[in-house]
Amino acid sequence: MIQRIQSVFLFFIGVCMVVMLFTPIWTKTAAVSGEIVQLNVISLSYTNQAKEVSKIPTFYVGILCILSLVLAYVSLFSFKNRMLQIKLNLVNTVVIMALFGCCTFLIFVKGEALISSVARGTMGVGLFMPAIALVFNSLANRFIWKDEKLVRSADRLR
Repeated sequence: MIQRIQSVFLFFIGVCMVVMLFTPIWTKTAAVSGEIVQLNVISLSYTNQAKEVSKIPTFYVGILCILSLVLAYVSLFSFKNRMLQIKLNLVNTVVIMALFGCCTFLIFVKGEALISSVARGTMGVGLFMPAIALVFNSLANRFIWKDEKLVRSADRLR
């Protein structure tokens, strides 16, 4: 049923992914030289004194984000088939982990190498969204399993 608590968690997974699509993930600034590196779901851009020097496409982060969003909402609306919901949430867990891994790789391998500044970059709101979505996904799975156990125990009584 759509009014169950796991439906709320699945809805919030989608909200987290939409927020990630429209917010910056990571930014690093070298104040002395005027260099800025910014990561979002479309690109990793390197700007030197307001002039864009390079732009590395990171569209696959956006694709993973949209895939996670779609999986969460397909799982939300397949409430009559709890086993399918569990499988979709398992796939969504893998997608969210891949998304988090891609962001970590882009920050610490690609992004940090663009600026030789000692200062660390600032983590944007978009970086925390996969972690929050992963927590919501595990909570949704827990409550789906709880409903499945309840239905199976009721079937034994018949």
